[in-house]
Amino acid sequence: MPRYDPRDRFFQKAKKEGLRARSAYKLEEIQRRSRILRPGARVLDLGAAPGGWCQIAAREVGPRGFVLGLDLEAIPGLPPPVQTWVADARMNIDQARLYTLYTAWLMDTAGNQAARNEISGIKVIVPNMALAVLDNAMQTHGAMGVSQDTPLARTYAWIRALRFADGPDEVHRMAIARRELRRWAP
Repeated sequence: MPRYDPRDRFFQKAKKEGLRARSAYKLEEIQRRSRILRPGARVLDLGAAPGGWCQIAAREVGPRGFVLGLDLEAIPGLPPPVQTWVADARMNIDQARLYTLYTAWLMDTAGNQAARNEISGIKVIVPNMALAVLDNAMQTHGAMGVSQDTPLARTYAWIRALRFADGPDEVHRMAIARRELRRWAP
């Protein structure tokens, strides 16, 4: 039985053609046989690293299409029309997480009264961040994103309901503004 060689002819061919992985040829073969990717289509590639499938998908859907590659590992920049919202999601999640950690620290060290503004801020920022991330995921899926085929629509509705559970955003914003204006009043 022949031994597996990770640097076989497909590896060499992928490097020569500028593809990120030899697995890109699998998608190329599926596309040749089944034509699953059409010009202008939206594609979600889960587990996209290192990005070989995204490269093939981007070529097939063309400039009017959209490819979103998501992975826990970093994916180096891909040519248009491949876009990743992972970076935006990561930054928004980290901002909300750091704000929450700061608020928890403030509550522990200075008390709940001292952290009132931050607590109100979390009640606005965290659900809005989750909705933004979910909205991008739903946009990527197109009509399927709002159907029952994915958990996205159900999760979106649940997160949206959380915004009402602890009071409307406007109430929290008004409370923050009132305290800030009082704090800086002459």
